[in-house]
Amino acid sequence: VTAVYGGAAVTAVDVKGEMLETDGLFILRPAAPPDALVPGIGMENGRVKTDAAMRTNIPGLFAAGDMTGKPLQVANAVGDGLVAALAAVDYLDGVSPMTD
Repeated sequence: VTAVYGGAAVTAVDVKGEMLETDGLFILRPAAPPDALVPGIGMENGRVKTDAAMRTNIPGLFAAGDMTGKPLQVANAVGDGLVAALAAVDYLDGVSPMTD
């Protein structure tokens, strides 16, 4: 994409000299892999490995959303985030994790 057109909303994009009408645009950017940011974090098939409470193999470290795998959807990320937050509260309160 060499140009984006529109006012309050995207209406078109220029892709290699061709104008394409559109209702929206997603921008993907490169990101550092989780195991480069947190050495030793458990990975499986390029995703952070978690249990049902979104706990990683590192005590006190939780993961949620796209980094944990499919489906790559906002609703899934929100649900994972809620589960991770509740598990983090239990961790901070010293509550023993329930078995999965």
